[in-house]
Amino acid sequence: MPFFGRCAWSVLVVGLAVATPVRGEEPAQARPGRLDDPFLQNLVGSWDVSRRIRGTVVRNTLGAEWVLQHRFVQIHMKDAADPPEYEALVLIGFDAGTQRYVAHWCDSYGGQFSAVAYGKREGNAIDFVFQYPDGPFHNTFFWNQDSGSWRLLMESEVKDGTRTFFAEDTVRRKPAAQALVPRQLEPLAFLLGVWEATGSGQPGTASGSATFAPGLQGRVLIRTSNADYPASASGPASRHEDLMVVHVNDRGGVQADYFDSEGHVIHYAVSLLAPGEVSLVSETQEGAPRYRLTYKLAPGDILKGQFEIAPPGKPDAFSPYLALGVA
Repeated sequence: MPFFGRCAWSVLVVGLAVATPVRGEEPAQARPGRLDDPFLQNLVGSWDVSRRIRGTVVRNTLGAEWVLQHRFVQIHMKDAADPPEYEALVLIGFDAGTQRYVAHWCDSYGGQFSAVAYGKREGNAIDFVFQYPDGPFHNTFFWNQDSGSWRLLMESEVKDGTRTFFAEDTVRRKPAAQALVPRQLEPLAFLLGVWEATGSGQPGTASGSATFAPGLQGRVLIRTSNADYPASASGPASRHEDLMVVHVNDRGGVQADYFDSEGHVIHYAVSLLAPGEVSLVSETQEGAPRYRLTYKLAPGDILKGQFEIAPPGKPDAFSPYLALGVA
């Protein structure tokens, strides 16, 4: 099968990933004309999907609803392009006789790549298997009850049973829609959402996530983020966490107040450079460094970021400290 066929299968199972039941749910119960399944009910709604594949992170969306007299959940998946370059419709049901879930998949590649996959639940994980002429394709997904998110691991299998990594998805429910009330904050709406992040620079290479969401009934924009740094020759593994509140100050300007787990406090002035691009620059203080954080929304719904530092006494001599790529 051509490569894009496997890619299409991996996108299909993104939808399946968010359907895993929580511990203690009862199996599906067959009723005439209706399927009542807590497992599939978990899938219904709107989701953001971040995929790690071939050294990059890409972003997709997923929506699901009950159809055909509540016998199947229909999943509609598409990528972040406008209009989408890839789109799929999937019908997910349950076969009570074999105690298996079934997925009927079709997408924008056409009928020649349509197929059916089966999988059984085992606790809070499921291994959906797609049978290809050149071997099975596995998708194992795990429900993290503490974070309310899913991790989906996709692997191909060779004749000796060895599996090879293909991609990994993180699936999170989209936050409830809420507008930013002050008109000064409206241009920052492109930041809203959950973003998976990778970063590199002087602190080292890190991975993490950032969430931008309205707060105080839309009066402020709140960013919470974290970054995990692996152990290296310079020190043990560590975790960074921070909180930033963007708001309109009493002079009508936009301000951001930043706090982190290392005890730093930074006050930024916020300026819109262009649609989808914003700059945050800290105050000038004698004998202290100055900071600048820039976000820019790139094609493919990728958020690019850069953090820079100017040394004491040279408030405009910014040098890159950390580059961010989030999707």
